[in-house]
This record gives sequence, structure tokens and C-alpha cells, in this order.
Amino acid sequence: MSEKAHWDQVWQNKPAEQTSWFQTAPALSGDFITRAGIAKSDPIIDIGSGASCLIDWMIAARYSNITALDIAAGGILKTKKRLGPAGDSLKIIEADIRTWFAREQFMLWHDRAVFHFLTREEEQAAYARILADAVVPGGYFICATFAQDGPLKCSGLPVQRYNIQALKKRFSVNFQLLEECQQAHITPAALRAWAGPMIRARWWTPNAGSLGLSDCAWRTVRFSPRSPMAI
Repeated sequence: MSEKAHWDQVWQNKPAEQTSWFQTAPALSGDFITRAGIAKSDPIIDIGSGASCLIDWMIAARYSNITALDIAAGGILKTKKRLGPAGDSLKIIEADIRTWFAREQFMLWHDRAVFHFLTREEEQAAYARILADAVVPGGYFICATFAQDGPLKCSGLPVQRYNIQALKKRFSVNFQLLEECQQAHITPAALRAWAGPMIRARWWTPNAGSLGLSDCAWRTVRFSPRSPMAI
């Protein structure tokens, strides 16, 4: 089965809130976007957007120039349906990031989980090239991947796990690292099993795995493009 067929099947057969990566409140991504300090009308792209509630958050925060890209548009269409008229201005691109060509440049590129699905060197290199071409000088790149102590698979597909040194090696040719942090992501299934006591700690507990929860360790980083003189 192709990757597109896999994700088409996911969005056809599973409600968004039952996926293991679902977040009702994308707090960390929202914080990084806010602190980037970009204008509300600046172009933003969300890579692997799926049915992410980050789109809802950005629209509520009055960001008005948003593009959602995914290899399978089914998840994004769920987002548009959820948003109703508020989502009319959302631009949708159904494309494989490994072969996509950006027809415009963006002030901010957000990727919560696509990059770690690229497990081959040539795929990772292609992503880095496309990213560098698509982000304007002075723009921002926000990326999240599984950390080295995270799962080996996500949605049944193998992933590449990272530490910050590996991410810097991949992206620092064109981008300067501004900050990084590690976050424990508790899946919706775990929240149902451990309702109440763990809700307040769902994003910030660094050792959630020791509590026996079904968790994913995410490595989140924010990059800013280097100026030509700094390369």
C-alpha cells in the first residue's frame, strides 16, 4: 500500500479525535508561532496538516493567510467541515512533500510530524531543499519529531527518531536554531484510561512514560533562516 493510500484509509476509517497524535489544544505549536512575532497576514504553511486543531487555533488567533498541505486531503477536509464558514479562506494542497514544488514562499513553516516519516537519506535531503526554497529570508521553521526515546512507529509506519544534534546537522546549513525543548505527548487513548489526574500534565511532564502511559516523546525545534552572509 502506498503512503497516500495509507493516509486516505486513516482519514476514511477513523475520527480525528481517535488518532494517537490528536491534540485539542496545540499549546506548544501555538506558543512558538506567537513568539515568532510574524504579522497576522503573513503566509503560513502547515505541513502534514491532517485534521489538526492547529488550523482552528490560528484562525481564532486571526492569522489570515494559511495553507494546509497533506499527502491525503481527507484530514484537511475534516478540518474545513469542522470550521464551517471560518475555514473558507484556508488553502488546501494535496501533495507529497518529497516531490512538491512551492509556488509561493512562506514566512512560517510548521511541521509537527511529517519529517520523521522520511526514513531515507534522499527523502530527508529533498525535504531540506524544498524547505529552504519555500521559507523567506527572516522566516521561521517549526519542526517536531519523535525523540530518540520515542516510539519506532507511528500509525503503523516506521519513523526516524532524532536528537537535537541530528536535527542541527540536517538543517543548520540554511537555518539557525533559536530554541528547542522536549515534550511528552499523551495519546487520546491514554487520556481516556487515565482521565482526570493526568490532564494538567499532558504536555509538560518529561517522564510521562515512567507512569505506564501510552506516550510519545516529541522533539520540537524552532529554526530561523540564516542570512547569506552567515552561511
